[in-house]
Amino acid sequence: MQDWEWEVADLNRFDEFLEAFRSSALSDDERFSLMEVLLQCVDETEPPSNQDAAWRAVEPFLLSRPELHRTTIAYWARLDESDPIALFSISRNMRQVWRATAI
Repeated sequence: MQDWEWEVADLNRFDEFLEAFRSSALSDDERFSLMEVLLQCVDETEPPSNQDAAWRAVEPFLLSRPELHRTTIAYWARLDESDPIALFSISRNMRQVWRATAI
């Protein structure tokens, strides 16, 4: 299954995914993939107030290990895109993470 991280993202399991990410038993590869799932969930979260809460739960993990999530941050930030229609709902937040971490 191509892009399985995005296909298995399930908003109803966001808290479960987040709890798994907090586990110290994960490898970097597992953290990388699970972050993809978490970000897909955040991007799909509605309304914006719920998305903000989900973002606040995920952002510290991106900021703490930006080198691990560099390609993920760049993808979701859509750094080369200026058309707002082509952005993800979390692109603005991801651009802030990109700037804050200077990766």
